[in-house]
Amino acid sequence: MPGLRILIPSTGPGTGPVIPDPVHDNGVAGATHRYVPGYGATIGDTVTAVPDLIGSLDLVAGANTVSPTIAEVSGEKVLRWGPSTDRSLSGSVTLGQPTTVAVVTKATRPSFIMAQGGGYRLARATDGTFSLSARNAGDTATGQVTRTYIDDYVVAFMLLDPTATASRLAINSTITADAGTIGAINSSYASALQIGSGSAQSGTADIAEVNVWPKVLTESERTAHIAAMKAAWAMLPA
Repeated sequence: MPGLRILIPSTGPGTGPVIPDPVHDNGVAGATHRYVPGYGATIGDTVTAVPDLIGSLDLVAGANTVSPTIAEVSGEKVLRWGPSTDRSLSGSVTLGQPTTVAVVTKATRPSFIMAQGGGYRLARATDGTFSLSARNAGDTATGQVTRTYIDDYVVAFMLLDPTATASRLAINSTITADAGTIGAINSSYASALQIGSGSAQSGTADIAEVNVWPKVLTESERTAHIAAMKAAWAMLPA
């Protein structure tokens, strides 16, 4: 993949460097930032930074004390926030508009903030609702999709285009209507890309991968990305 940064983790004496296998394809060209927290990591690691595999926006731990850790799911490595985890990972950037942020994630009840950037927040509420909000976590204004709660992994798309008053949220292949009334972007999370919550939440969350494109992905592009993620991550349902 053009521009891919190869990571060489440290090893014990005499073992030499171990170069991880090249990261899998994400299905859609043109991404500007990409994060695979388990790439080159070891199960049980405490994570205070996640490198940008194709750009230069590494995500680093914020304030507080309890960092997420690498966990194993279906033989794959994911970054996990538990109920006591209170450190997010973020990088300072004002995402251009339009933008797509796609997150391979599972957030369990009752609630969890999964990602935020470009002035919007992706969260899951107590009732299982996924919300894309320019205000508070769990916001129920236009720009959300609600589905029957299932304990499963999804590909969540933050489709951000506030200049066209058309920001939307897609969970796998289910997309909301244009969200022109979602409200102005929230400046408190407009100048950084963040994954996880910076405060202890009542639920838990796993994040396997995050991809960012400087455009709103079309339906066919979202389908291609979902297919690539299902091929790469065994925990995503067929």
